[in-house]
Amino acid sequence: MKLEDLSREELIALIKKYEAKKKYGLVWEDEKTRENFESKSSLFIPLLSEVKKQRIVSDPKLKPNYLIEGDNYFALSILRYSHFESIDFIYIDPPYNTGNKDFKYNDIFVDKEDTFRHSKWLDFMNKRLRIAKDLLTREGVIFVSIGDDELANLKLLMDSIFGESNFVELFVWNKTQTPPSLSKKSRSNVEYILCYERNRNSKRYFGKPSSNSDAPLINKGNSKRILKFPAKSIAFKIQDGLYKPKKLQGIKILKQFKVSGGFNVDEVELEAEFKWTQENLNEELTKGTTLIVKSNKFSIRYKKPDSSVADMVPNKLIDSNFGVGTNEEGSSLLINMGFSFSFPKPVSLIKFLINMITHDNKEAKVLDFFAGSGTTGHAVLELNKEDSGNRSFILVTNNEENICTEITYPRLKKVIEGYKNSKGESVETLGGNLSFFKTKFLRKSLSNDEMKIMVTENCVDLLCFKEGIFDEVFSNDSFTVFKNENYILGIYFSYDNSELKHLKKELNKFTKIQKKAYIFTFDKAGLNSNDFLDWDGISVEPIPQKILDVLGGLYA
Repeated sequence: MKLEDLSREELIALIKKYEAKKKYGLVWEDEKTRENFESKSSLFIPLLSEVKKQRIVSDPKLKPNYLIEGDNYFALSILRYSHFESIDFIYIDPPYNTGNKDFKYNDIFVDKEDTFRHSKWLDFMNKRLRIAKDLLTREGVIFVSIGDDELANLKLLMDSIFGESNFVELFVWNKTQTPPSLSKKSRSNVEYILCYERNRNSKRYFGKPSSNSDAPLINKGNSKRILKFPAKSIAFKIQDGLYKPKKLQGIKILKQFKVSGGFNVDEVELEAEFKWTQENLNEELTKGTTLIVKSNKFSIRYKKPDSSVADMVPNKLIDSNFGVGTNEEGSSLLINMGFSFSFPKPVSLIKFLINMITHDNKEAKVLDFFAGSGTTGHAVLELNKEDSGNRSFILVTNNEENICTEITYPRLKKVIEGYKNSKGESVETLGGNLSFFKTKFLRKSLSNDEMKIMVTENCVDLLCFKEGIFDEVFSNDSFTVFKNENYILGIYFSYDNSELKHLKKELNKFTKIQKKAYIFTFDKAGLNSNDFLDWDGISVEPIPQKILDVLGGLYA
């Protein structure tokens, strides 16, 4: 574009556009870095289609988890309709844009010599993070892993999207046990995790206590000593309602009495090699210290009561002191599961981050739209197993090099159902449910009414995804009814309303349970409430106008 070739009006418009741009902050070339789909996207509407044969249900009472195969921009756009402001926790591990074939833009790897290397990455991230913000609840939190190459740019970008005041912390993760000496200047053994809240609040984050805070009471170099302490200060194992002292060697029961079907020990003696005296121990007990005795070992550690632990905020540095492993741990786990994947994050890292935010919200919804090998889903299932939680996850990944179909889905299936590792050892099932979806596209029609009919006929899987209900209990040519443990869902997709009374009759067969019906209408204003006055106990919502509003004008 030559300025001398522009008209007066075009020059004025260009000057106004320039003056409207931010004078401070992040600026990148966005005119020459458009993604391929942007030129075609106005012709299509993205929807979801379930691969029903891949559905896994281990317990109908648990919430469904989702894996979506497709470009994450389209998947996020769909989530903006189905899960607007409903995600509690987002973690993503996007490409770091190192120039070493880790970031593919418009099907081509971006190398270090690319003039628009950083602009392409920023444009790519900007579109996705802006939608991600809309998905977070008002108290939602997002964590983004990143390396050195784009750290500064990402911080400025997230400041502009989420607001500088909503920045929480730049966590530093010790990523490797054996730092590689690839540079003459320094050893790179850390990565970064930016944390932002949707709206800054007073919520206290939870950090697991460092292993260094559990000071051992035993020193094998000292002589044996007998210490006495109240049994209520010990955490010990009770089986079948009976305390079995033989499980804890060296313990002598002095007094006991029956409580609630079991035995409560009043005072305990333990003979072992202590570095503490009875006086040291008594002093700790007055502070409210809790003692933990490990089975079949002369090993005692103390920790502060749960109320104090719950108040412990995490450190900026995340490492093995918090039970968080390295990349080597992540790779080793996948190899033992029979998969090969470069630089997977360890489950322990993602589990630590999720627990940091959701330790007091075990029904939380978790999203990862750069899901890769599926570590985030694995972490959610493992954390649920540990604390009896009912968190759910949505994972999104493309299927480049068959990653989704050959690694992500098979990995989740293995951990849900249990498997044998590379050594032939059985690994216990983590349980959980999983539904597998793919993005699909409808070409837009010139006729608005035709478009409404076409979207309605193809949105059943999307609505089931939105509501988390998949078991079909009735279907005909006009509507389908689905059911789960707590909910009944009716979808009326015919533009002829003659079967509405039949739908109402089918829904009313179910009592003492929540009921909802999505009903087709041509009217842009929605349904006439007077037509549903006698639909007691049934929530009614029109389709497909809202779907078209969100997805049809997506790329404006």
